[in-house]
Amino acid sequence: SPPATAAIPGDYLVGPGDEIFLRTWGSVDADLRLVVDRNGQVNIPKVGTVSVSGTSYANLSKVLQGSIAKTYSGVNVSATMGQLRGIRVYVTGYALNPGAYTVNNLSSLVNVVMAAGGPSTAGSFRSIQLKRAGKVVSTFDLYDLLLKGDKSADRPVTAEDVIHVGPSGMQVAITGAVNKPAIYELKLGESLQDLLAYAGGFVSGANAEAINYLGLTTRQQGFKSVANSEFTAKKLLDGDIYLATSEVALRQPVDKQMRMVRVDGQVNKP
Repeated sequence: SPPATAAIPGDYLVGPGDEIFLRTWGSVDADLRLVVDRNGQVNIPKVGTVSVSGTSYANLSKVLQGSIAKTYSGVNVSATMGQLRGIRVYVTGYALNPGAYTVNNLSSLVNVVMAAGGPSTAGSFRSIQLKRAGKVVSTFDLYDLLLKGDKSADRPVTAEDVIHVGPSGMQVAITGAVNKPAIYELKLGESLQDLLAYAGGFVSGANAEAINYLGLTTRQQGFKSVANSEFTAKKLLDGDIYLATSEVALRQPVDKQMRMVRVDGQVNKP
């Protein structure tokens, strides 16, 4: 969650449950702790109730000063936010722990997804939707953050938002002489070049001129080779397996080269 000391953006809208620290000086000196009530108002002694719900943080001091100036002249006002109200959002779909979450009012889509444990093994990392009033307002690709370090598409959440984690899409495996062998979720239209980028590219000493390929529907035919010149054009299909080899492995006798086998059944790590 965002830290309690996180800067409050100027467009933050004050609402019921928020705490306001009000300081006045000049003709009246006072330090007050005010809490916005359910009607969106604060009660200032000897001034009365002032409606602040929906006021942006940037304009809060101005609004309060205008109300206080009706009673006291020559007064200066400074208003800052104290403890912020919590908001309830919902995580649905294929999250590890779906449910209703009460989060910091400055939380974003990523904060809530992390609070829910991220996508489950059947959940999508590439299609996480932020829904507001029944409409999709944003779709976040978690690979942007996890593999590229890019959080720019993250969006702040508001009360009663729904974050929906869709089912996992097409999955393709890459193993062997790459920096991060794994099973990756790919979007329709992504190529072998994209898969290699997600896997961090070839390791030093790898054979970068070609990669071995095993299709889901051609398992019985064994591995085929895909040349480097075809990496960008090679479209990926669900269940594909790519095996990158190293120059050292290629120089081994055939009977000592790497082989892929499937271990299934009652074993600890099938």
